[in-house]
Amino acid sequence: MRQLFALIAILLFAPPASWAQSNAPMTFHADLSLANRMYSNDVAATGLPVYADGVINDGTTERLLAYLKINKIEEARIYFNSPGGSLLEGMKLGRAIRQSKLFTTIGVDGSEAANKASICASACAYAFAGGVSRFLDETTGRLGLHQFYSSSGSGASEGDTQLIGGLLAAYLNEMGVDARAFALASVTAHEGILWLTTDEAVNLQFANNGIQPTKAEIKINGMIPYLRLEQDRYNVTTRYIFLCYQGRMEVDAGVVTDPENSAMHALNVTKAYLELDGVETLDQAGPAAAIADQSVVWLRRPLLPITALSFLRAKVADIWVENGGAFRWGGSIDLLPVREQMRNYFQQCYK
Repeated sequence: MRQLFALIAILLFAPPASWAQSNAPMTFHADLSLANRMYSNDVAATGLPVYADGVINDGTTERLLAYLKINKIEEARIYFNSPGGSLLEGMKLGRAIRQSKLFTTIGVDGSEAANKASICASACAYAFAGGVSRFLDETTGRLGLHQFYSSSGSGASEGDTQLIGGLLAAYLNEMGVDARAFALASVTAHEGILWLTTDEAVNLQFANNGIQPTKAEIKINGMIPYLRLEQDRYNVTTRYIFLCYQGRMEVDAGVVTDPENSAMHALNVTKAYLELDGVETLDQAGPAAAIADQSVVWLRRPLLPITALSFLRAKVADIWVENGGAFRWGGSIDLLPVREQMRNYFQQCYK
């Protein structure tokens, strides 16, 4: 094992030398003004933008953690612009980002054109994978995969490739990324880069754009089983509870926030309702339409079989609360990944 890590330590995941990219070690900078901190954390809810430019080398992880600590940054979105670097350090950096619950994206502190021209390639892609929320779209830079090679420029042996491949696949699985991403990188030509489209990155779960998979589990309350669905997004958590009792169903749809905000959003409610694929349902008017219970704003409704069928056909369910103003507040959950669990529970209730 020690020999394996010694080999990895001298492997690079950097593009060819012909690339017109700086070889300077990665540095970090951010706008640390109070106004920018407040906007990033409280309004945009994406964390303070921290720009990471340069090659990933030994010590990059420690430099990032020291920068965050010195500047008292607890919530951040790391903007990568890097051609790659050390494979081992890239994974170490990714794990540190995940442990710190940071977000990642690709970009620079500059114009829109410069932002789109930025890259995160090779070893940087493995650091990027560490983000809890990983943002990639038409406004960001590009994410590139590349075959690893030794610092002398030669490829790894077949035996070494198998060992390192297993380690990388395990790392990607740990980060929630499809291990097929490594397979794609391994078949990319030594002098080439595989640039992922947004759809490809999302399908491989390299990018999630702040949306975590919906989770479904059966829980027990007072000897009565209920189905709980929950989905985390970068700015909100949405929760659904389906409870069956004596052949009747109730749905509790909630948006998770904090006690102060839940009380505020449940104040002076004029209307609250659900939308299934954009179609309004289970609407109710008046202050009792939504209630605050600690950190959650709940909508509690009886669920008739006809509406349960609509849930099974829907891809997305939205919760909306209105307070008489120009805007509504709420959250969304993806139902397609948990449709089978819903169907099984509903069938047991209505049989």
